[in-house]
Amino acid sequence: MSRTIKINKYQVYDIVRNYHWKIKEVQRLKNELESVESSSTAQYGIEASMPKGSGVGRPVEAECARRERKRQRVMKYEEEIGYIIDRLDNVVDEKEQAMLDCLLDGYNVTAAGRHLGLSQSSAQRLYDDIVSKLAE
Repeated sequence: MSRTIKINKYQVYDIVRNYHWKIKEVQRLKNELESVESSSTAQYGIEASMPKGSGVGRPVEAECARRERKRQRVMKYEEEIGYIIDRLDNVVDEKEQAMLDCLLDGYNVTAAGRHLGLSQSSAQRLYDDIVSKLAE
């Protein structure tokens, strides 16, 4: 990542919880940003030879601004995703790794805990431990 972001422990909870859909959203936004829409209509006859107004219209400006906001969002999501990926090696316990994999795959804490045969409180404690390690 080109610029480093400062993330606290509570933001790590949010990133882990939303990791799955942010990955999908980055892919979707990149596909949209790569596509170029062209909705021009061919003109014939006298209209084709007449001078056209030059300059960028408001709809084009608005679309450029919208695309820039999308690009900024992609960058933010990629930084957050990269933050987690860079710290995956901090989680060394096998049960924690399994729980983290479930969480990053889109499971919620309860479902991931159930998958690992943990009670709700044990799953939450394990999740807290994982987030602490990722926040280091």
